[in-house]
Amino acid sequence: MAPKKRHGKVVKKQRRKINLHALSYQQKQHLKEFGEVHPSESREDEVKKYRHVKDESEFIRPETDKVKESSDSEGEITEHPFQELLSTIDGRENDSHVYESSNDEEDDMEEEAGDEIEEEEEDIESDDEDVDDQSDDEDGQSDGEVKEEVDDGEQVEEDDGIANAEENNKQEVSQQEIFPEIEDIEVDDKEIIDINDDKTDYHVQDSDPFTNEFDKEVDEVTINKVNSRKEWTKQQIKIPGLGKGNLQFPCQQHLPPMNHSETDLSKLYVKENLLEKIPETNEKLCNIQTEGLSPLQQGIFNVLNDYQDLYYTERSHHNQEEVRLSYCLHALNHVVKSRNRVIGNNTKLKDKKASVDDDYRDQGLTRPKVLIMVPFRESAYKIVEIFISLMSRGKKAKMMNRKRFVQEYHDEDEEDTKKVKPEDFDALFAGNIDDHFRFGVQVCKSVIKLYSHFYLSDLIIASPLGLRTIIGAEGEKGDHDFLSSIELLILDQTDVFLMQNWDHLTQIINKMHQQPKTGHGVDFSRVRMWTLEGWSKYYRQTAIFSSISSPEITALFNKHYYRGKIQIVRKPSSGTICQIVTQLPQTFHRFSCKNFSEICEDRFHFFVKKVLPDIQEHMKNHTMVFIPSYFDFVRIRNYFAKEEMNFVQMNEYVKDQKVSKYRWLFFVGKVPFMLYTERLHFYRRYKIRGIHHVVFYELPHYPHYYSEVCNMLKDPKRNLDHIELSCTVLYSKYDAQKLSEIVGVNRTSVMINSDKTVHMFVTGENS
Repeated sequence: MAPKKRHGKVVKKQRRKINLHALSYQQKQHLKEFGEVHPSESREDEVKKYRHVKDESEFIRPETDKVKESSDSEGEITEHPFQELLSTIDGRENDSHVYESSNDEEDDMEEEAGDEIEEEEEDIESDDEDVDDQSDDEDGQSDGEVKEEVDDGEQVEEDDGIANAEENNKQEVSQQEIFPEIEDIEVDDKEIIDINDDKTDYHVQDSDPFTNEFDKEVDEVTINKVNSRKEWTKQQIKIPGLGKGNLQFPCQQHLPPMNHSETDLSKLYVKENLLEKIPETNEKLCNIQTEGLSPLQQGIFNVLNDYQDLYYTERSHHNQEEVRLSYCLHALNHVVKSRNRVIGNNTKLKDKKASVDDDYRDQGLTRPKVLIMVPFRESAYKIVEIFISLMSRGKKAKMMNRKRFVQEYHDEDEEDTKKVKPEDFDALFAGNIDDHFRFGVQVCKSVIKLYSHFYLSDLIIASPLGLRTIIGAEGEKGDHDFLSSIELLILDQTDVFLMQNWDHLTQIINKMHQQPKTGHGVDFSRVRMWTLEGWSKYYRQTAIFSSISSPEITALFNKHYYRGKIQIVRKPSSGTICQIVTQLPQTFHRFSCKNFSEICEDRFHFFVKKVLPDIQEHMKNHTMVFIPSYFDFVRIRNYFAKEEMNFVQMNEYVKDQKVSKYRWLFFVGKVPFMLYTERLHFYRRYKIRGIHHVVFYELPHYPHYYSEVCNMLKDPKRNLDHIELSCTVLYSKYDAQKLSEIVGVNRTSVMINSDKTVHMFVTGENS
């Protein structure tokens, strides 16, 4: 930014002309902080010293402290993965070399550096190549996170959400210095709006749901009721745009007003700078032309704005963009309100307007407030697209590190004219489908900074695998302090997590809201009391969006929280069994199971003792065994190998060449059995030919897979009229939720409660 003028004139100084285009990213950082280039990186051989360093021993860094360079921008795990990740996540822990200077000397250095930068400022464009090549290699950053030098005595900016009064007295950093990397913003310098604008309203109204959520103190009696699920009250409600929902809550007095019919976003306390771009964002990214939110978006946002947990199970590739915009709007609205409250309280404390009795509790133990978890990079790219569209002012969006982000997270798909795969498959696997990523997002007034340090970020967008490599497994040394104060957890496309690795997600949630190992520069006088009590997990709002209803997801949704949970009821249907066009008799076998913990054992014994002998006795060749769980697949595969049975195995880890070979062997009848996993069908959606008999070892997670596999038995290229086809399904009383999606709710009630354990259906043209 431009330096301050003294008496209307800029003070002329004699200084060496510096070509900023020739400097590396690290050199620009040193120029900004110290007024000159680091001597170790100087292009000349002469040795220099910083002019304002108290102790020379603190300035000199040994060679052993340098972080090893990594050519991979995603930071592949090295010999000591978590030690390296810890150093990148929290640079303050391992940085023992602190640069200190007096306030007066520092002002002179900053003014001189500002003069030099101003001379070249107009010629600076976005320099993402330097960021890509050197921010990771020179700074030792892992997985696309741009490391920021944070000294022990350095004050974090007001926008950082961490107010430390003691550090504020040592050195003051103006809000104008928040954008030292302004060349990375794809917008003219004149269009950057100072976030300290006097016109900004930092006040959060008392009637705002945000205030009711985070300023309300709960007692121990309420916490005990939350932990005891038996005392919860359940009732059914109807939400406009969403339909029927099941509301569960522990205490009536903690329920919000729940005005779900309100459509005026200004009355719902949405910030004005977010309201302007909603119609344009809907039209550009969601293909919806509306003045505000669509009915679906309005229903989702009303529930989220009341800070209640939401479990929405009707997500599809048709409404995915509408759903995405709804929770992005809520997340940004929450972050802006949190930031405004902190900055407003900082201003009061700085101006000494606060009385002795005032107690400003407006923060958590760490800065990150929102965690958004999605399965693929393309999903993360679309989320950031919505963020930029909602916060943009004028024609250009203001984002730091945008080019680098587009290169790493977005792939332009070539249009496939054949369309051999189902429509939902093409929509899900479009773009960049890499599942290992994580990055921080820092939200300023009208600028979004990507790849920000986790502990300086407002939002974290990541995949379960990306975060799991940081926090580590049980017993491993990892870092999860940045998850200690998450106030909003959003899980989008949660059903895909079941097909990736569900254990990653459960481990991450178990690590949330634990006591941090270090202070991370927090001012404990500003930390909320319920956070210090260890009750943060009861204040966290969880929003889950899925295309299916699964027991695993439901169990995750039912944990904690005190303001109530709303689970949207799926619309009743006759089941996917009605979509089977093949004339096929289907036999459903119910096996007995006393405890849910023993269901795997009971299912395996029933398959080995009842189903498999019947197949072998009647010589049913060309039999596919459809297995949803990989653990069950391994168990059955080992049993087949032990019994020396002739079979082929089809799972997601088999190479493509072997897959083609196995499919041909099964088709021509050289092997009678094929073991086929649901995860392979999810990622490949093969159409297997040559199936005469199919056995569903367990009901699939995706109900439409049942009809897809059954329709594979009808081969238009072969005459199978003389061949007897069959379908066998295993289920228990604990599979009622999955069973209702396949045969319908009414049939499920009969099949679960009937004395008969065998039920048969016949579908097809002549049924």
